[in-house]
Amino acid sequence: MNEYSLQAPFIYDFYTKTIKSVGGNPQFRTIQNIRLMLESNENFIETHSFGTVSKINGKKIRQIKHIAKRGISEPKYSELLYRICRDHEFTNILELGTSFGISTLYLAQVPGAAVTTFEGCTESLAIAQKNFTNAGVENIQVVTGNIDVTLEKHVENAEKIDFVFFDANHKRKPTLKYFEICLRKSHDKTIYVFDDIHWSEEMKQAWQLICAKQVITLSIDLFQLGIVFVDPGLSKQHYILAF
Repeated sequence: MNEYSLQAPFIYDFYTKTIKSVGGNPQFRTIQNIRLMLESNENFIETHSFGTVSKINGKKIRQIKHIAKRGISEPKYSELLYRICRDHEFTNILELGTSFGISTLYLAQVPGAAVTTFEGCTESLAIAQKNFTNAGVENIQVVTGNIDVTLEKHVENAEKIDFVFFDANHKRKPTLKYFEICLRKSHDKTIYVFDDIHWSEEMKQAWQLICAKQVITLSIDLFQLGIVFVDPGLSKQHYILAF
């Protein structure tokens, strides 16, 4: 499906002005340089995941450049996260799964945003925090530890949640659990984005179950990413769009 097939004004505008928008933020060049440095870093780190082990390399000792090349979202997806939050003027942003903090840095460029990112791997997080410092970014709060424990406590203390990017535990049950927790502080304009919705059978199932929930009014499948809205002013529709 493309923009010429989209009749509803909301989804047409969202697709043409946000998803397919070109151009970005001058700070993206700095972030891209950090990405390139990671992709040439030959050092090894010991990784620890509370979620699904990587399909690419399940070993705990992994080379930084291999993680950077294969385990970090492509720039176009990170830039999309930025545009969604920028266009909706979101300020309370959560990211579940920091890795080396590249997508976190994109989200942190949103004017007025406060980004909270959750990560269980301490060595990955140490690299991410160096990247935040090198980029001169100060609006990122880091939550260390098992998201099964840390997320609920954070949400309980949050006033509201505008946006959540799910890129942590790629299993059905945890994904659904995290989503339900975040719903407690959502509002009509909150947007949720899920990474790797076709990565495994469990993620496919989780994505289908989320889209089917009554609270979800509109859902978009971009193959790599899934986007859902809880706005009661939108009609219940599911779109599969090219990106």
